[in-house]
Amino acid sequence: MSAGATAHDLIGSRERFLAALRGVSAAQWRWKPHSAEWSVAEITEHVTVVEMGVSRLLSRAAATPVSGEARAAVQGKEAVLTHALLDRGQRISAPDATHPTGRWPVQGAAIAAFEQARAAIVAYADNPTQDPRGHIAAHPLLGPLDGVQWVRMVWMHSDRHARQIEALKATAGYPA
Repeated sequence: MSAGATAHDLIGSRERFLAALRGVSAAQWRWKPHSAEWSVAEITEHVTVVEMGVSRLLSRAAATPVSGEARAAVQGKEAVLTHALLDRGQRISAPDATHPTGRWPVQGAAIAAFEQARAAIVAYADNPTQDPRGHIAAHPLLGPLDGVQWVRMVWMHSDRHARQIEALKATAGYPA
């Protein structure tokens, strides 16, 4: 895979995300500074739901040929991704389908689901027999992205939320 979207990036962001979750107690897992903010559990659920969806999307996209017009539509999106996902000062509203609903009330189950989805995306990124630039699918907020851009989005998204978890842990009132 090219353009900075590699299995290495996915593995590094996986480690950063899991590091943010290490040592989180059951009380910390569910704690929210106020009702409008997400807990560590809700952030983890959101990231996991996104990754499960991307994993399914990439497996379908790999089987769908794309036109030159579709390839042209995704040119230059890397800068948009970087700005939108790595700048935590820019608030982004998650699509409703990725909002937390309590799918995994137990921390271990949420982490296991995250790990399974991430492993599938790493396998996609690490497959030298495919052209990920030819796998194009629409993102609900960013429009069409190719396979390289989807992989970039995944690792940047989990990094963004790892930083959100770290900020939550530093919030006054976070349980000891």
